[in-house]
Amino acid sequence: MTAEAKHRADTVKENLGEFGGSMTQKDISEKFGFPQSSISETVKMLRNEGAVTVTGQTPDDLSEDPMESIEALLKRQERAERLASLKKDQVVAIDSEKPVGVTLFSDIHWGATGLDVKALVADTKMVRDAEGMYAFCLGDLTDNWIGKLAGIAGEQSISIPQEKAAAEWWLEQLSGKMPVVVAGNHDNRTITQSHIDYVHEMLRGSQLLYGKDEVRFTLNVGDGVWKWKCRHLFKGNSQWNETHAAEKDGKMRDIWDFAASGHYHKPTIIRPFYNEMRDKLCYACNIGTYKGEDDYATMLGYRHHKTEYTATIIYFPDGRAHIAQGATLEESCRYLKYLRKSY
Repeated sequence: MTAEAKHRADTVKENLGEFGGSMTQKDISEKFGFPQSSISETVKMLRNEGAVTVTGQTPDDLSEDPMESIEALLKRQERAERLASLKKDQVVAIDSEKPVGVTLFSDIHWGATGLDVKALVADTKMVRDAEGMYAFCLGDLTDNWIGKLAGIAGEQSISIPQEKAAAEWWLEQLSGKMPVVVAGNHDNRTITQSHIDYVHEMLRGSQLLYGKDEVRFTLNVGDGVWKWKCRHLFKGNSQWNETHAAEKDGKMRDIWDFAASGHYHKPTIIRPFYNEMRDKLCYACNIGTYKGEDDYATMLGYRHHKTEYTATIIYFPDGRAHIAQGATLEESCRYLKYLRKSY
């Protein structure tokens, strides 16, 4: 019995009418500040005194120490405040006197039956080998069918551990060239089911910015400075405009020059829009998927879009940015090579 419980028991035993005192349970609660419910439990315990004796773990022994709980919460608050401080002014600085490219990858879905593996491997090696080319990842590295949709995993061509191994290979290939990674809803299913962030585990030791939901940062290339926001998805949707949700975020909620997301498996597109509040053009990027055929999407009635899997933006050290709209990754790499040679 805790000291608090013993004090409560002694007080009830001394004052309650049932045990020879002159007060009611309500009187004791009001005078001594004990909760009414705790007094009732104490009365039950006192009634059984002497009739039954137990040795071992009692309900009181299982009670958490409130001060230990508060101390644990204070430590978590300190950690949360430290992480919030780190995220406040994040920067990706690329030290280059020549133009650089940023290729946006999203919805890779290693393990998917309809995955275009040949294209994904080729694109990965292309970015890896192209001088001055970098990558941002917008999530859904693997299919990761667990939880309520775990039955779909049995239809895949490889196992979930094999999906993870393929994703690890992909991250390793782009090590040093991918300064930003955001997890997707498929990745975060492991967090929901088991509180394990497997993307975070794979990225340990990497010099990059990571967020399970979003990464906000400033991109610096030479004298060029651009505000960036990467998410797996933005809230909101429109059948008329693939980048509607991101544009709404840029106009009404946040300040950025470029924002990118995926998730919906819609056509890859970078759309400029006028931000009246800032009196400038901003760019909303929607990136497609490497999933060619998707039985689950077909069951739900979603369309299959045939567009480029990635999009590339070329940044100049003098502050200009070039959008290679509709260009293949190979074309973007060739153009970047030409620019860096002639710059």
